[in-house]
Amino acid sequence: MKRIIAATAAIIRDKRILLCKRAQRERKFAGYWSLPGGKLDPGESFSDAVKREIKEELGVEFIPEEELGFYLYKGEDFEAEGHIFIGDVKGEVNLNDELEEFRWFKYDEIKFDLAFCHRKAVDDLHRRGLI
Repeated sequence: MKRIIAATAAIIRDKRILLCKRAQRERKFAGYWSLPGGKLDPGESFSDAVKREIKEELGVEFIPEEELGFYLYKGEDFEAEGHIFIGDVKGEVNLNDELEEFRWFKYDEIKFDLAFCHRKAVDDLHRRGLI
């Protein structure tokens, strides 16, 4: 089974979390909302990967404050290991073509499935009182 190793950002402001809608052309979870982030490059650290991915996807600088944790998603034909970092961004969001839109959500507005293991991470952020 294929295993994807990823670094992802939980970007929080005023008890709201930034979620991105994945483009319809994406092979995994097309059209789903998710936390922004992506795969590690060979030899890359998790913190360097999340900064690079946020710059590529959102066009902003990500400032990680702490690692929320490690989450595992098991699909039918792949597994995704996600290391999720809490932080904020500097700059105006400018999405690349991997994403269709972004929005700041309050926890109680997220009444839909999220991509990968992101629902569990969002629930953990809520339990901690961050969103």
